[in-house]
Amino acid sequence: MNILQLTNPGTKIVWKTIPLGGISGSVRFMRVFWAFGASVEGFKHYRPIIQIDGTFLYGKYMGKLLIATSIDGNGHVFPLAFAIVEEESQDSWSWFLIALRHHVTQREGICLISDRHAGINAAVRNPSVGWSPPHAQHRYCLRHVVSNFNDKFKNKVLKELAYRAGCQHQLRKLVEQRYMLEWQLKMCTLRMQLKNLEEPRLKLVDALVTIFHRIQETFEVITTLHGFHMDKGRNKQVVKLNEGTCSCNKCQSFGIPCSHVLAVSAHMRIDSWQLVEKYYRLDAYASCYAPEFNPIPHESYWPYPDFPILHPDPTSMRDKRRPR
Repeated sequence: MNILQLTNPGTKIVWKTIPLGGISGSVRFMRVFWAFGASVEGFKHYRPIIQIDGTFLYGKYMGKLLIATSIDGNGHVFPLAFAIVEEESQDSWSWFLIALRHHVTQREGICLISDRHAGINAAVRNPSVGWSPPHAQHRYCLRHVVSNFNDKFKNKVLKELAYRAGCQHQLRKLVEQRYMLEWQLKMCTLRMQLKNLEEPRLKLVDALVTIFHRIQETFEVITTLHGFHMDKGRNKQVVKLNEGTCSCNKCQSFGIPCSHVLAVSAHMRIDSWQLVEKYYRLDAYASCYAPEFNPIPHESYWPYPDFPILHPDPTSMRDKRRPR
């Protein structure tokens, strides 16, 4: 860890140790947090999203590896911070999230995504940890939610419908998905054969744009559809260009103009590229990966760290017998 900090400036490391009784200059290892300098610097240009999760250690010692990642403008996972702790709990997650907030980013309005672990929920609810509103918004990973849903109902069709419902951006469409899901649940209860009710995706071919307030840039967009479902369509959305919002909520969710905003842009002869959030621009994407990692020299060239002698926690030793 010491050589990492020396060769890679900006790398953040936080230790948690306890004094080792009767042995001067020695401590017992409890936890360690680290974030590479290149990751800390690169995250300044990333979308305001952080995903956290934990996994088991499988080596000589028991414990958990906690991980924080983000997503770049091209949808790729970006490793951000790591920690080795004794277990996943409210205390360990609070310690990790405090270190993440203090050493990695102080950005406001970050969306923190996780599973429904009780320790994470308790840590996020604590204002002193720094990840409760208005500083951040906590959301559950949809894949975890759907996986738990499938564990209960054990039905692939219901699982797909639950995922589709969770992907909706409008309350109206969420309710429609809910009714479809409830109907399927009843069919499942009656042991009837389930049919795939997925509707084909229809493409917008035209939209009627009405200017409601030119100065405030408020517009009404009524969509028309083509295809076999002519009873569908005539959906009405409100676009506010000065706020960068649309009532369909897709524009706010992704930071990319939705079809309704694109219709307004075409109507007003506005370059829609200027409405795309900066995180998707090529210069921002390049800035994410501009910081460099430096190689580590041979161990014989490492300077001796000004740090107490570190001893492992004997209770964390894994049983040498064959694991279950």
